[in-house]
Amino acid sequence: MISNITAVMNQSADFWHNDIGVNVFPANTKEKNTFESWTEWQDKPIPDEVHESRKKNGYYNNGIAIIPGRIWRGHYKNKYLVAIDLDNKKAIDEFVGSGLEELKQQTLVEQHADPNKLHVYFIVEREIPNKTSDKVDISKAEKIKANEIPALEVKSNSKGIMFCSTSPHADGSNYQIIGTRKPQVFNAQDLENRIGGICDKYGIPYGFNSNNGNNNGNSIGPSIQELFTPGTEILEGHNRHLGILRVMDSLLVKNMGFLTLEQIKKLAYERNQELCVPPLDDRDIERQWKQSLNWANRKIKEREESEKKQQEQQKQEA
Repeated sequence: MISNITAVMNQSADFWHNDIGVNVFPANTKEKNTFESWTEWQDKPIPDEVHESRKKNGYYNNGIAIIPGRIWRGHYKNKYLVAIDLDNKKAIDEFVGSGLEELKQQTLVEQHADPNKLHVYFIVEREIPNKTSDKVDISKAEKIKANEIPALEVKSNSKGIMFCSTSPHADGSNYQIIGTRKPQVFNAQDLENRIGGICDKYGIPYGFNSNNGNNNGNSIGPSIQELFTPGTEILEGHNRHLGILRVMDSLLVKNMGFLTLEQIKKLAYERNQELCVPPLDDRDIERQWKQSLNWANRKIKEREESEKKQQEQQKQEA
């Protein structure tokens, strides 16, 4: 017999997997990290049998993450889920204004105990440009903290994740959908224009043609180059775990075979002390290291198998 928490979380996972149709996977949402690499599911659907196995084993009990972007199954198949993370009162005021009651009857709106934070999801016919948090920009961080400019993120092209309902939050509450669970389909250009208008108002780059590399259509945060640039910081609550995971991925792929794993791990630990504010603790580093190492080993194995096939093909053709 399954526990009550398992039943509740499995029901929520079914909602995102079946009703909305995006890829879903287990997460520790209180600490904002995942138990497995999500990047392998960026461009392919998670099979139903994998989802059912996770439910059976209670893997969703600690929380759920989804990949906004292409919808793989169900009523909205081949459309796109856009996630907008409104992270301060200014962002909510600018994007929602006095229209929250109407908006939550038209599309998915999510909230936890903090009234100054809101997730809004839109289903559209195509992806729109991503936008990362400006809290990694020191010049804007203080203005965001003072509620002078909006803090918002946009995720729509399978290059980022969202922690979603009915997952537990670090503040002791849970993410909850506060309106309809049957969203309408919106026009992508209208949504893009709405976001662009807010960004233009505050001088924030946004769009596929933006000159700011952090805000282009392929962005999942600071570029790899920026992640290794002195002075770059990722503040608490803004994907420190993903940032250091990308650092580890890069270090492992570039250095495996040249440095020992302990040497590479030491480089990652040192970068954590400078990049993450505050730095991730040793337990988090160990978890991210294990996930990154598994990914790197798989990628290296795939590369070796590909090279072997090419060599065999060349021999046959010779």
